[in-house]
Amino acid sequence: MEVMDSFAEALRAGRLDGLEALRSLGCRALRLGSPSEGGQNPVLLAFGSVKLPRLSQLDFADQKLSDGDMGLLGETVRAGNWPSLRSLMFWSNRMGREGMKAFMGGVCDSEEGLPLLEELHLQWDATGEGIEFLAQAVGTQKLPRLAHLRFDGTVVGDDFSVWLGRGVRGGHLLSLQSLTMGRLRMREGGDNHYDNLPPESVETLFQALAESEGGLPLLKVLNVGGNLCGGTRALWQAVRRRNLPSLEDLSVDACGLGDTDMQSLSEVVREQSLPPLRKLDLESNDFRERGLSAFLAAIQPQSLPKLGHLYLPSTVSPQTCRYLLWRAKQQGKLPSLRLS
Repeated sequence: MEVMDSFAEALRAGRLDGLEALRSLGCRALRLGSPSEGGQNPVLLAFGSVKLPRLSQLDFADQKLSDGDMGLLGETVRAGNWPSLRSLMFWSNRMGREGMKAFMGGVCDSEEGLPLLEELHLQWDATGEGIEFLAQAVGTQKLPRLAHLRFDGTVVGDDFSVWLGRGVRGGHLLSLQSLTMGRLRMREGGDNHYDNLPPESVETLFQALAESEGGLPLLKVLNVGGNLCGGTRALWQAVRRRNLPSLEDLSVDACGLGDTDMQSLSEVVREQSLPPLRKLDLESNDFRERGLSAFLAAIQPQSLPKLGHLYLPSTVSPQTCRYLLWRAKQQGKLPSLRLS
């Protein structure tokens, strides 16, 4: 704790007023999570009493932060001590729903929230179980510039997609440029037992995208890979309605897509609704040659003019994939795609 005490003392003495970034990953001496036997980390306590006007990046990777620690960070935000924060990353910590409630409570109660925050990572812990509190902060305009939101591998509740969908429908995420939520998990039985999301959960989010008035107009990256989908018709419907007009990178790998889903995607490309798309990840799905053939047959020369990366499942042999793609190229389709 010597390093922690010294760092906290430097903060309180004002010697770190010019601090712009704190990246804890790789610094073994910097452990911000409170001791498991009780007590509070002196650095987290110091954050609550010191304003850091230039701090723009905080990376709390693998810090073993608890729900109580998140409460201390919430008090820091409530006091307005991080006015310039642009990037906030939580990876592989111990907090869950109560921690999110405490932290986002501080965001909501503060005068300005986190007005410059653009990037929020909530990955490989249980913060997804507190999505409703993030939704409240977004809905009250306390995170007005949020552009990049990552939930990869996090533990979520059965209402995760409902709350995220409400944010989309309410027009509270119009500044979002990337949304990644690959391989989400749900608790099953004991605390350390997890299961995949039910297929209808991701479909709920797709439905919100399709039904919202403005969609996500700036979204460039959407990753829902590793989550079984009850169907992707609503996602393609959102694309056809121009609710994802800026989409460049779409990952629906390992989502259980079959030939029927590929038929729905075929209708989208036939209408030339995805011209900005540069990357499409369809790996580890269930469709076969029939689905791939229908998709490629529907493509027009201007359907996917920028697509340079296309990843396909092993259910279609490499030889068949190469032949079908070569034939599509011969017809003037997929001009930016390079065949290996």
